[in-house]
Amino acid sequence: MRANHLVTFGLCIGTAATAAWFAGCGTDIAGTCSDTNTCGPVQGDASTDQASGEDAPDGDDGPTGSDATDGGGGNDGSDGGGMDAGDGSVQCDSGTAIVCNGVCVSASDPGHCGSCSNACPGPEAGTGMAQCTLSADGGGVCSVQCGGTTSEQCGGSCFDPHDPNHCGSCTTVCPGPSNGNGMATCTGTTPTCGIACSSGYNACNGQCLPNSSDPSTDPCIVSDTFGVFVSPLGHAGAAGTQADPLNTIGAGIAQAAMGSQKRVFVCAGTYDEQIAPASSADGVSVYGGLDCTNWSYSTSNKVKVAPSAQGYALQVQSLTTGMTFEDIEFDAQDAPQSPPASGPGASSIAVFASGAKLMLTRVTVVAGKAQPGAAGGQFGNYANSNAPAGSNGTAAAGGPEVTNSCLDAMSSSTGGKGGDPGGTPKDGTAQPTVGMSNAGTSGTGTCSDGNSGANGFAATTAASGGASSGQVSGSGWQPGQGGGDGADGDPGQGGGGGGSKSIFGGGSGGAGGCGGGRGLAGQTGGSSIGVIAYQSSLVLQHTLITASAGGSGGAGGNGQPGQVPGGGGIGACNGGTGGVGGGGSGGGGGAAGLSAGIVWSGTTPPNIDGTSEPSAMTLPAVISLGAAGAAGAGGTGGQASGGIQGANGEAGAAGQAMAVVQQ
Repeated sequence: MRANHLVTFGLCIGTAATAAWFAGCGTDIAGTCSDTNTCGPVQGDASTDQASGEDAPDGDDGPTGSDATDGGGGNDGSDGGGMDAGDGSVQCDSGTAIVCNGVCVSASDPGHCGSCSNACPGPEAGTGMAQCTLSADGGGVCSVQCGGTTSEQCGGSCFDPHDPNHCGSCTTVCPGPSNGNGMATCTGTTPTCGIACSSGYNACNGQCLPNSSDPSTDPCIVSDTFGVFVSPLGHAGAAGTQADPLNTIGAGIAQAAMGSQKRVFVCAGTYDEQIAPASSADGVSVYGGLDCTNWSYSTSNKVKVAPSAQGYALQVQSLTTGMTFEDIEFDAQDAPQSPPASGPGASSIAVFASGAKLMLTRVTVVAGKAQPGAAGGQFGNYANSNAPAGSNGTAAAGGPEVTNSCLDAMSSSTGGKGGDPGGTPKDGTAQPTVGMSNAGTSGTGTCSDGNSGANGFAATTAASGGASSGQVSGSGWQPGQGGGDGADGDPGQGGGGGGSKSIFGGGSGGAGGCGGGRGLAGQTGGSSIGVIAYQSSLVLQHTLITASAGGSGGAGGNGQPGQVPGGGGIGACNGGTGGVGGGGSGGGGGAAGLSAGIVWSGTTPPNIDGTSEPSAMTLPAVISLGAAGAAGAGGTGGQASGGIQGANGEAGAAGQAMAVVQQ
């Protein structure tokens, strides 16, 4: 029987039942060592062949250096290096070398890790190689050494440390976006988890949010990549970035219109400007509610557009794609409260859209107080304060006729001439009538006085009051027509001339008084309107509208009383007194203005929080209204003492307070 000998650099003592390991001896002793031999750990390459040699002194065969096929004999071992021990065994140069098939190999060779039959596998994935290390007891431990881009070793596999499933460590798995389209990423010198979003989305706090979102839902959209920046602390000609913002919203809109993102980000403050974008701004969105320091969003960051000039705070026209405004307040100034010298009262209108799509979200709209309409005046028909009296007769002639010319065209009154003196008494004369046969009757030659002329007719047709507050058009709000003017009264007729005696002429008759002038029309009061939408699509979301008081209509002017006539002249017989002029009629009062949240005209009603509203008297908590303007009163007809009173003018239409008005 051939005994198995161990090759070692120390002593190997063994029995059939036990094996003791000393320095250099392996644990796989198959038999006993009856003599002292040097032996070493045997490393194999998964071959079961064993080099054979001469019989050992105890009669057992053992490996000999001369028979070793790969480094067993001499000093030419290919791995461990070794030499023939002289007894048929192989002696390796290193204590960490083992003999496998008569060859000395390193015990840390991955192909023979600690033993000839233990071949270490390479990585299951990635780029790398098998690796073998020796434990303190001489055993071999297999592992994997990773390299290249897959330098991270995880459980026998090699991974890229920027792999999102092994980001910087074997156990770090990067999550994908919590919503939206995208994927997990792992980047950086120190690998860090992140996300990459699909086209049309932006990465924000672990989410992929659409690029169409706004600052209220996507704080990451507020960047130089996505829009132009405006701040009260900015300046004209700025770059429009967060670090260098513009100072007016109008300039921001103009710059955004030239870019691809078409967004304007506005931080808190008051902007004294009237925003009227060109049609090239179609598609631009303007967002308020931003902080001027860090550009974070909050509804407490108030942005107010409040022009100091009269007129619209926002005017948009000819927009097919439309414009959006969010988290901004638009305030129109109060109109002057003193009525104008003439014409309708001025209106206060905050927002005007004509042929445009306009969306307002979390917007506040405030229209100021409207101006009252001008009151009607009075047309004065008297050329002279007093109608002329008749002339006195003399021994040479009767009193000449006198005429009262009124300012109203073709309106006058003439008294009759007195009779001339002579051998035969003469009658006085009556002048042609003015519109009727009511001149005073002349005196006779028997020397009777002329009679008084008849009183003039008053204007009896009432002037109409203003019927409408106004109407929307493509150019804005058109105030309604004021009330009608009254009419002038007719003049009184002249008195008849007095008769004469043969030696003295009669006095002429006095001229009749002019008719009273007409009262002039009162004018329409201005309106207070939050939003006007003409042929436009108006969408409101969480938007508040406040309208103030409408302007009162101007009162119609009072008619002028008829003029008092002139008295008859003195003579042989006296001329008659002229008649009193008829009273002028009063002017019509002006219509009052509106207090309205929305006035619209077209085919598409405004949409308020998802509901189409053709018309509504009240929308609590959405639209607040002021008082309707008071109607302008009609003017009073004029009347002189003893004359006929003119007609009173009609009052104008009363104002209305309505949330939504369709025209």
